Amino acid sequence: MIRLSRKAWNNIIIFAMLLMIFLFNTTNNILVGSGDDQQSIGLLPEHAVLMTLESNGIEIQRIGTGWRVNPNAEMSTQKISNLVTHWQQSTMSPTSSADVSDQPVIVVAWLAGTENGLVYQFHQNDQDVKVQVNGDWFVIENANINDYVIPL
Repeated sequence: MIRLSRKAWNNIIIFAMLLMIFLFNTTNNILVGSGDDQQSIGLLPEHAVLMTLESNGIEIQRIGTGWRVNPNAEMSTQKISNLVTHWQQSTMSPTSSADVSDQPVIVVAWLAGTENGLVYQFHQNDQDVKVQVNGDWFVIENANINDYVIPL
């Protein structure tokens, strides 16, 4: 056995622990990913309960477990259900570019327990939909703007 002082053994243990931490961190980053990738987020905040959607002068309101349209527009219950499902299940990714040339379609989403509605500006961009919320830009890939906007 190597004869070292107590101070020398403590230094060896410290450097061995630092080396182990470095190895564990490196292998974790390799296996899981570095975490630098931008994550997708939901169109609506997590655990939010959608109460009303407003667009084009038309409202879709939650009534119990169902939905109603004000004013009484010609929308089938299937169309309303599909629209609400898109809002509840869609995810979007942050984007830095806002290269849109068309006028936005404004949709206000009212959530349970909030005083103010969330204002969404939708832009169709080729096969994607660009969304501006609170000044931040997002993209919903392979989507159509008609899946999120109440038709006239």
